[in-house]
Amino acid sequence: MEWISVKDEMPCDYMCVLALSIHNKIYACNHYDDHGFVPYAHLLSENPIGVVTHWMPMPEPPTKQGI
Repeated sequence: MEWISVKDEMPCDYMCVLALSIHNKIYACNHYDDHGFVPYAHLLSENPIGVVTHWMPMPEPPTKQGI
């Protein structure tokens, strides 16, 4: 998967994504058209994500059984 610039395309509303901040930190997020990128740990932290520069869809889980 490739990172997608927010200048080129935004994720769909309610989409689960990985988001890259301007500080090069990666967050697991939901994207909402009216609230932007909201990290899953938002309720556990007072630190906002800041400006997001890129995003990508969540990867598929491994398919190998018995791990």
